[in-house]
Amino acid sequence: MLFYLYGPDSYRRNQVLRDTILAGYQKKHSGLSVQEFSFENDEALEALTAFLSSNSLFDTTKLAIITEPEEGKPKPLANLLNEFVEDKNKTIVVVANKKLTKEFAFLFEKPIKSQEFELLDRPHMLSFLKKEAERLGLVTIDAKVLNTLVDAYESDTWAAMTELEAIASGKQFDPPQSVPDFFPLIQGMKGGGVLGKQLRALHHLFEHYEAAAAFNMIASMADAGSKMQMADYDVAIKSGKFDYPEALLDLVLSRN
Repeated sequence: MLFYLYGPDSYRRNQVLRDTILAGYQKKHSGLSVQEFSFENDEALEALTAFLSSNSLFDTTKLAIITEPEEGKPKPLANLLNEFVEDKNKTIVVVANKKLTKEFAFLFEKPIKSQEFELLDRPHMLSFLKKEAERLGLVTIDAKVLNTLVDAYESDTWAAMTELEAIASGKQFDPPQSVPDFFPLIQGMKGGGVLGKQLRALHHLFEHYEAAAAFNMIASMADAGSKMQMADYDVAIKSGKFDYPEALLDLVLSRN
């Protein structure tokens, strides 16, 4: 059985992996038959192949969790996954930060179960936090608290849930009110990283600082690989194709 969980909202992705797939598997089978393979490791494909191909007299079932698949070579991994689509004794979960390339188009076909985890807009984020608050026992939580969490963290489910879990444990809610410092926001923007955090940094930059100042600072700190990209944005801004906020947003999205 194959599962394909993809999209930038890593909190909800991990929630389904942990609470639904992994928990369900461990109720039926030995935890010793579960392994994770990160394709940031050059030897991940070889290790995954060996794990799936080997058999044990004591436990014929296995669960392989594949992370960072976009970092590996797509064709060999896709070929390996195809070999086990019909294998009822092998459960494979592919966890990706974004939709994978065309080699993995078969992951949308039956019997494979695919699920996308896009960043939540405000109404869906509020609905998600309300359900999570109820799960944590905060049945009568004030709607103002949930709205404040979304104001502060936008679509960053990890940050919002960390705060919500703290409230559930008895911590007094202290809504963030201070203006974020300029340079940490720039640092969060210039190097890439989790899309939700970059978008949150971008939101604060737009709300509290000049977009032109942010653009110029990011351009001045760009490494050799990014200077050409920033120069292209500069030309587009000066020719009227982009304004500074549009260029910064496009920069963030181009990295994810």
